[in-house]
Amino acid sequence: MHRVPAPVLLSLIAALGATPACFPNFEETADGGPNGSAGGDDGGAKHDATVSGGDDGGTVVVVLPDGGTVVVLPDGAPIQEDGGPVPPGPDGGPAPSVDGGVYVPPGTFTFLFSNESETPSTTASFSHGFFMDVTEVTVAEFTAWVNGGRVLPKDGQTLDPGGPYQNQMYWQAAWNNTAAANDFTPTAGTCTTADDLFSLGGPITALGPTFGSTPTTLPINCVNWYQAVAYCASMGKRLPTQAEWQYEAVGRTAGFTYPWGDAPTPTDCSLAIWLGDGGLTGNNGCGFPLPVGSAPKGKSIDGALDIEGSLEEWIWDASSFQDNTPWPVDYAGTPEDAGSPDGRDIRGGSWISPLSSLQPIIPANEVETTFNTNLGFRCVKTVL
Repeated sequence: MHRVPAPVLLSLIAALGATPACFPNFEETADGGPNGSAGGDDGGAKHDATVSGGDDGGTVVVVLPDGGTVVVLPDGAPIQEDGGPVPPGPDGGPAPSVDGGVYVPPGTFTFLFSNESETPSTTASFSHGFFMDVTEVTVAEFTAWVNGGRVLPKDGQTLDPGGPYQNQMYWQAAWNNTAAANDFTPTAGTCTTADDLFSLGGPITALGPTFGSTPTTLPINCVNWYQAVAYCASMGKRLPTQAEWQYEAVGRTAGFTYPWGDAPTPTDCSLAIWLGDGGLTGNNGCGFPLPVGSAPKGKSIDGALDIEGSLEEWIWDASSFQDNTPWPVDYAGTPEDAGSPDGRDIRGGSWISPLSSLQPIIPANEVETTFNTNLGFRCVKTVL
């Protein structure tokens, strides 16, 4: 980040097509000071703002003099302030976003390992904020990566450059072959299965991969862990850790029962695309596949959609040890070379999930090569 005096910041805002009115906590005054404050000794702004990004004409993050944060898109529209909830988009759809993500601020919360009455817990802390994708990665987004050659990271390449996980998250050449598999394609793939966190019993709708399907706003499924990691890396992003994912899914320090709060308990498909009321056969009560963001009432505290329901989501790390010792700040999870037999975490309920699986603290994991019709992913990006 770099410090930018108030006059320069206002010029930047104007260049983006916005006006000072877009920033309720930042106003130019006659003496050059923001918010009615006195100017500096040289008659300029007394306080500076911090600005990051925008060098390539993209998103700009402005940290205001009073500590508030405003994120500005290239068209000048502010989308987030002070880390609070993001308002819904047109017609209740996905909220405006930063490269597809909403800002999640740093903090400390109680991480729970399950919903059992005597569940172990620990304290997890983040020194960093991060952008989390508003929705799961779509067919259109994933197809663009495939058609672009499915470029993979280089051996040893960090997946969190400059971030707290730059030494823990890196690509390995041994992953290349699995990342190049065609499991997700309707013609070459064999992905027609669906596994839930708990066994449902009875017949299950035999859906296929969403790759190649329309509308292209459907979430991509049938993607293995290596492909998810590689896709996120190509976007300059990474998979979330299980602590980051749960932090957002429980409302950060609020500790919600569901991403949208402690209530209501879902009874239909307006809060999540899940097993639903059983109105359809094959344990597909909401009629998946449906476009991302089809349950806007279920958005999280910061505006992320489909945290629960639609698809379960790949997480970076393997299941971590369970004890009451606080984790180190910015804990990256069990090291990937620790030989865990459980593979990697998956989080969030899916279209085939019963009500009990829609709580964010429900744990599950799969081997990295797994591909299911109820398993997808979303990406995050560290805010430096």
